[in-house]
Amino acid sequence: MAILIVVPVAQIVFAVPIVRYLGWGKVARDAWAIRPTRADILHLFRFHGSNLVAFAGGILAFLVLPPLIVEHYGLDHNGFFRVAWLLCAQQLSAMLMSLAVYALPALSSSQDEATRTRTTDDIAVMVTILSIPLMGLVILFQPLVIKILLTDAFLPAIDTLRWMLIGNYFKTMQWLFVSSSMSRGHLAMFTTTELCFNFGLLGLGLFAVATPPAAAPIPWFIGIEGLGMLYCGLYVVTSLLSAVWSVRQYGYLPARRTILVWLLGAAVLAACSVATWGLRHVDWTNSLLFSLAVVGTPLLLLDHDRRTRLIAMVARLRGRPAAPPTDRDSLKS
Repeated sequence: MAILIVVPVAQIVFAVPIVRYLGWGKVARDAWAIRPTRADILHLFRFHGSNLVAFAGGILAFLVLPPLIVEHYGLDHNGFFRVAWLLCAQQLSAMLMSLAVYALPALSSSQDEATRTRTTDDIAVMVTILSIPLMGLVILFQPLVIKILLTDAFLPAIDTLRWMLIGNYFKTMQWLFVSSSMSRGHLAMFTTTELCFNFGLLGLGLFAVATPPAAAPIPWFIGIEGLGMLYCGLYVVTSLLSAVWSVRQYGYLPARRTILVWLLGAAVLAACSVATWGLRHVDWTNSLLFSLAVVGTPLLLLDHDRRTRLIAMVARLRGRPAAPPTDRDSLKS
C-alpha cells in the first residue's frame, strides 16, 4: 500500500516545480475550463475501451496459467516463469517507453504522409540501432544478469528467458507499425495485435501447462519453456501481421536498408542464442566475440551524415574538436 501511495506522490512533487519552470501552469489551468466535445469523449472511450479489451487476455492469462504451473510443475517453476516475464517486460519498457516519448508526438504532428514516412523511417533506424545491442548483450550475459539482480537459484529461468528475448526483438518492429497507426487515430491494429498475443498466450498456453509432462499433447511444447516458445512465436506472428497491415492500409514499410540490417540483427541474435544455449554460466570468450558483432551490426545503418554526427559526438565526449570535413566529404554531402 505504501508503494502505491509513495510513487504517485513523488511524481507530483518532482513534476510541480518542472511545470512551473516551463510555464505550463497557465496552460493546464486553461485546459480545465475547456469542455470536451462529444467526439472527444467518444474517442477517449474508444481508446481506453480498446486498451481494456486488448489487455483482458493478458490479465486472464496471469490468473489462469500460474496456478496450473504450480499444480503440474511446482512452485519453483512458477517463480522462474515470473522472473523471465518480469525481466523481458522491464527490458521492453526501458527501451520502447523512452522512444514513445518522442515517437508518438512526432508522428501525430506530421502534416502530410511524406513527413510521416520520413519520421517513421528515422524512428525505425533508432529502434534497430537500439534493439540489436540491448537485446543481444542480455542474451549473451543472461546468467550474469540473473546473478546480479537475483540469485543463482533463478538460473533455470534462462530456459524461458532465451525465447522471450528473441520475441522482444520482433515486438520492437510491431511497436513501430502500431505507433504509426495510432498516430493517425486508428486503434484497430493495436487492438487486434494485442488481442492475438494475449488471448493466444492464454489459449495456447494451456497446452503447455494444463497437463502433467507425461500426458502433454505436444511432448516438446511443455512447461515454462513451452510458454517461452509461445511468447516468441506469438510476437513473430503479430509483428508480421502489423507489417502486412501497414503495407496494405498505409503503403508503408521501412527503408530497404533498415529492413536488411534488422534481418541481419535477427540472424546475429539467433547466433548468440545458439552459442549460449543451455549454459548456466557466461562463456566469456564466445560472449565477448559475439558482443562485437552485436554492437557492430547497427553501425551498418550509419550513412555518411549519421556517421559524421557520431564522430562529432564522440569527439565532444572526449573533449576534442571534431576533424573538419574534407573536400571529398563535402562533395558527398
